[in-house]
Amino acid sequence: MHSGVVISQQVANVLGNFDVQQFRLRAVSWLVDNNHPLIEFESPAFMRMMQLANAEAADALWRSHNSVSKYIMRLYNYLKPEVIMDILSTQSKVHFSFDR
Repeated sequence: MHSGVVISQQVANVLGNFDVQQFRLRAVSWLVDNNHPLIEFESPAFMRMMQLANAEAADALWRSHNSVSKYIMRLYNYLKPEVIMDILSTQSKVHFSFDR
């Protein structure tokens, strides 16, 4: 890649050691950060775009918004203790607000 040799995207994907777990985390972060519906991954247009960009990425995504929801809840339960400890260890007051 850095030598100036041109290779196809398919070869680059194979050589790049695609990290499924990191991709899933980033994909869910994109959904949540941008307030997209969980069903976004089921969109045929979205899946065609992902397939064109990287077949491994398209295969790594969930096929159902229910699976995305379960992943997010597992992630939440995994990160919850860390967030609680971060809040408890703050040196100042913490204020929360929620929009609905």
